Amino acid sequence: MTTAVQALYAWLTKHPNSVALLIGIGAVVVFGLLALGTAAVQGRTRAPQPKREPTAGGRNEPERRLRIVSAYWGIGGDARVDVTNKIQAHAQPDSINVPASIGILGDPYPGAVKSLTVTYSIDRQWEITVPENGYLLLPEKEGEEQSRKSAERMRAQLDKALSAVDIALDGASQLEYNLFIGAKGRFLSLRWCERLALKRLCDAGSMARVDLEHGLGSDCFESPDRIVAQLIRSDLVEETAGGRLRPKDVKWTDALLKDNPIC
Repeated sequence: MTTAVQALYAWLTKHPNSVALLIGIGAVVVFGLLALGTAAVQGRTRAPQPKREPTAGGRNEPERRLRIVSAYWGIGGDARVDVTNKIQAHAQPDSINVPASIGILGDPYPGAVKSLTVTYSIDRQWEITVPENGYLLLPEKEGEEQSRKSAERMRAQLDKALSAVDIALDGASQLEYNLFIGAKGRFLSLRWCERLALKRLCDAGSMARVDLEHGLGSDCFESPDRIVAQLIRSDLVEETAGGRLRPKDVKWTDALLKDNPIC
């Protein structure tokens, strides 16, 4: 643009005609205004826009934050301790990778197999159970939470459809099956009062014979000593040298009691 204006000015100098001079002045003004407008446009700058990194799916999505709602470590039911603070201490804003071990969570029930149950939220609330010496690894892969929940529901429905005896016999050898058949016959021959005494003994794990007899007597059962003696004769219960009673095979006895509940 500047070169064109200079050339026009040189031409006007060589031809000082009034009409040409007026035309030349007008052209200079027009060219000058155009040059100023172009410079203004070229000098204009734009504020930088923040760049958002796309996700794996190619879309810009908000960051998913992990929140540990609760965590319990124990052997099931009420036999558990709250370890929420310990798990939260190992959590990152968007992930966690920590072993479910006694080294980190303690050993509130020595010798027993424990598990870690964690309630957490990412987008929505989920619950996950990790066996002892397994790893709590969150977040789970996309869709893994839903598929795991579906599998747990199916497993629960299957366990409900199967009897306790069916579950106990799963994977049993022929010898174990034969032992169970014998225990089942002896169990079914017990009277109601004897089954009740057997259940109390199984719930306690073991009990002094005098304590079991005293409890049955307090509940107005006649001849509690004969009830206990029949349990021992049935070979479902054994008595130690110290006078304590315990079930001979808790696995089969528990299964039989569950399938034949004491009302």
